[in-house]
Amino acid sequence: MSHFRPKEVLHRAQQSEKEGQKKEAAKDYALLSVYLRKKNKFSDAAKMISKAIALTPDSGRLYLEEAACFFGLNEELQAGDSLQKCLQLGLEKKQLQVYLEHVHKHLGNCAPLKRKFFELWLSIDRTSAVPFLGLGEELVQENNWSEAKQLFLKGLRVELENEQLLEALSAGFQKYGNDIERDYFRRFREKSLSYEDFVILIGKAPDKAEPKKSEINTSEKASELKELGELVQDLERELELDSDEAYESVEPVIQEFLRKSNQVIGSDVQARLDLAFAFFEMGRFREAKLELGFIEPEHLLFGQAQHLLGNILVKEGSEVAALGAFQTALRTALKGSSFWKETVYQLIKINIKLGDQAAAKKLLAQIEKADPNYRDLKNLKQNLKQESK
Repeated sequence: MSHFRPKEVLHRAQQSEKEGQKKEAAKDYALLSVYLRKKNKFSDAAKMISKAIALTPDSGRLYLEEAACFFGLNEELQAGDSLQKCLQLGLEKKQLQVYLEHVHKHLGNCAPLKRKFFELWLSIDRTSAVPFLGLGEELVQENNWSEAKQLFLKGLRVELENEQLLEALSAGFQKYGNDIERDYFRRFREKSLSYEDFVILIGKAPDKAEPKKSEINTSEKASELKELGELVQDLERELELDSDEAYESVEPVIQEFLRKSNQVIGSDVQARLDLAFAFFEMGRFREAKLELGFIEPEHLLFGQAQHLLGNILVKEGSEVAALGAFQTALRTALKGSSFWKETVYQLIKINIKLGDQAAAKKLLAQIEKADPNYRDLKNLKQNLKQESK
């Protein structure tokens, strides 16, 4: 930034803002924030990034810069909130991996924030090896090989051939491991050990100070690592066979499935939400609501859980209860995001059905301002006019 002229950039940003060029203005305000933050002027930097976010609130990368500013001000709670907003937008836009390079750019010198970012990512999405690798690498920097190793192993379960994970494990076993672990890893790389057996054996491998333990039975333990998706498919097949029978007749099948799935899911909240959605699609609303009950209000996925609950309650004909669920979901949404628009849309439909035209009109005005062409908004508006006659 040796040729960066802050006064010129500020003037350009203000001019663009006056002319309604929001993206251009936001970009310049963000540049000013980075410039000021690198000069340790965190308060001024926070003001600049706040202006950028106000202009383009759906840009997840801006929240990373905001988090870095708050961290510089020792406002760690606010920094964490900014990271949550970034991740929520990344999840909605399916751009979490795109944001990764910006994590290193904006949070490069903020190790606690980088760790928090990957922890939050894992709490909402475990379909990529990236957050497992990222958090594991942060833990290695803290000399916490035990937890890092477990994260790398879990990442391999998602992407078995991921070279970065394999290299991280190789380096870790060389530095922190023992001969037994290194031998298991070599056999795994040579494909003479399956992933399931490798994970179990590594879990049972002695520490450097311990004697070698006797051979273990791996087949029984390996069966517990069966993917949740496979369990759901098994359940669907069994329910199809009993589709004409009474609800109670398949209760043993459901209970056995829940027992197995709980072993796989553990405290994985994203998996709970995925399972609830699978139950919803099967028409098993009672079980779906049971899974959603595990998701606490303070969790980042609580809003999505309430949104799904709202859809379930609508299917059950409980519009008043659904109204409450969608209102709760809306309070967690970033205004203007796709999740926000869909939640407002559902609230409009419910309010029309419940006869609350004033509430429906108010919500309609909000979503029209954000996205006038969203779904069948025009039809809803027409329906609302007819109801008003």
